Amino acid sequence: MNINIYQKYKVKKLLGIDFIDEENSTPNDIFFKAEEKKVEEILDGGKLIDYIVKLLSDRDISEFKIKENIIEIEHFNPLNGEGAWTYIEIEEDY
Repeated sequence: MNINIYQKYKVKKLLGIDFIDEENSTPNDIFFKAEEKKVEEILDGGKLIDYIVKLLSDRDISEFKIKENIIEIEHFNPLNGEGAWTYIEIEEDY
């Protein structure tokens, strides 16, 4: 896969987050809640690169995978157990 600043890309994102459910948690029994969101947009290559760099620059990044046109990035906060993940599917030559 090639990403360059001169091209536009159709980007499908699947964003997920696992966070502490404050309403149902107690100090001795923590509950987590999960949410997912799908986003589809057209981005030029420069903005797409900036977005990927921002995700990779997060201090809580725990995993990064690229397979063909899909990028998977996972984050985990070891202090509280919360995490997030982003799956990015990129269609070239849009």
